[in-house]
Amino acid sequence: MAADERVRAAEAAVREACGELRWNEALRRRWREARAEAAIRGAIASGGVEGAVVSAE
Repeated sequence: MAADERVRAAEAAVREACGELRWNEALRRRWREARAEAAIRGAIASGGVEGAVVSAE
C-alpha cells in the first residue's frame, strides 16, 4: 500500500501541510488552546470509533 503513488502523494501533501501549520503564527501564540482542542477532537473521534455519539458543543 505504501508503494501506491496516491498514498505517496497524500503523504507528501500531509507533510507539507503540517510544516505550514508548525510555523503558523496564531498557533505558535495560542498553542495551549490548539492542543486542548485537538485532544477533545481526538477523544470524540475515538469515541465514534467505539460507537459512542458525542458532541463537542
